[in-house]
Amino acid sequence: MLFAVYSIFVIMMLLSIKKKSYIIFKTLNSLAFIVVAVYCGMTSDRVSMMVGLLPGLIGCLAGDFPEADYHAKSRSQSHTYLDFMLATQYKKSFLYGLTCFLIANLCFVIYFINFQSLSIIEFILPVASIMIVIALSYLPRMDYGVYDKAILAYAFMITLAMVRSVVVYLTLSTPMFLFSMVGFILYFLSDIILLFEKFFECRFKDILTVFNLITYFYGLFFIALSLVK
Repeated sequence: MLFAVYSIFVIMMLLSIKKKSYIIFKTLNSLAFIVVAVYCGMTSDRVSMMVGLLPGLIGCLAGDFPEADYHAKSRSQSHTYLDFMLATQYKKSFLYGLTCFLIANLCFVIYFINFQSLSIIEFILPVASIMIVIALSYLPRMDYGVYDKAILAYAFMITLAMVRSVVVYLTLSTPMFLFSMVGFILYFLSDIILLFEKFFECRFKDILTVFNLITYFYGLFFIALSLVK
């Protein structure tokens, strides 16, 4: 039931991508995964786990809004309306959103530490992700612009959060952590897609946007759903 209702919200958002109502539907989807987490946490008597997970989810909600707001405004303004103003606004919005997600992922890492402590081996993939992102910057049509250092920091943190979810599931092997792992893998994939959508010049931006939104919002849904019993 939760999946069906959530899917309706996702479909409505996808249908509004090129409309002014996009910001409304994207915000509703972001609020929806918060509601799912609260509902699952309260009804399954996992309130303490819910409290531990919510800071990360709220950080994602905070990071979603500025990007959606910019997207809506850029669609609604004419091309003669001070393009440099939109570019400046985008830079501020992107950095704000990236910071929110960086903090959110740190909160997720801390959340998993409550179940199992970090090991040095878990830092191998995050460090490798930094090297991969640097290597991708040499692609002919890839341009990180002024965001290169911020992207490297984010790549490290999102990879660490994803690795944490996998390690905790492999160690504890419960349905709760299975949902969580699936969610973080989807969330991680959404950021790989987002990297190409934002910084790689190609003709398939609209398709990348759709796949980014699907993997991101279903990723956060499964993370929130992990609290169900």
